[in-house]
Amino acid sequence: MAKTYIGYAQREAETNVNWGAVATQFSDMLTEQQKLKEENEAADALVTQELATQLQSAPEGGDQESSDYILDYVNNASNYNLMLKRNLDNGSMSRKQFTKLSQNLSNGTAQIIAIANKYNGYLEEQQKRLEEDKLSGKDGWAAGKVQSFNDFRTTAAFIDPVTMKVSNGKLVTKSRR
Repeated sequence: MAKTYIGYAQREAETNVNWGAVATQFSDMLTEQQKLKEENEAADALVTQELATQLQSAPEGGDQESSDYILDYVNNASNYNLMLKRNLDNGSMSRKQFTKLSQNLSNGTAQIIAIANKYNGYLEEQQKRLEEDKLSGKDGWAAGKVQSFNDFRTTAAFIDPVTMKVSNGKLVTKSRR
């Protein structure tokens, strides 16, 4: 049978732990993590603020229908922007998801603004040509086709709630039978 001993085993001197150095490293790590968290929060706030500024700078429409189209989109996008920020703040969304979805919404907003600006420019040009009596019948027909292509009374900019991608769609009214 093997002999067993009960007693104190001496440690070697090199295995001693310098608790002061450990505490300093731990404290430095916590400070660095807090700084990183504050930087991320500032970046997230900047993304949200930039999108809000982009939405505020959306142009007015050249006519009532296009103004309603743009205002409806701006209202919806503002609500989704707020929802994204709240989901990030309460932890139900990761920072990666927030960044991706905010970027999709920002890109879609830029496209809607570009469409509105282009339409307003075209409308102004056609109005100017009409006032100068330089609008031919063919140009009038083409202008009507362009306006019917994106009839703002029957179309809307939709935001996909899952991906935050923006698309333009036709509104369909249900007929009652």
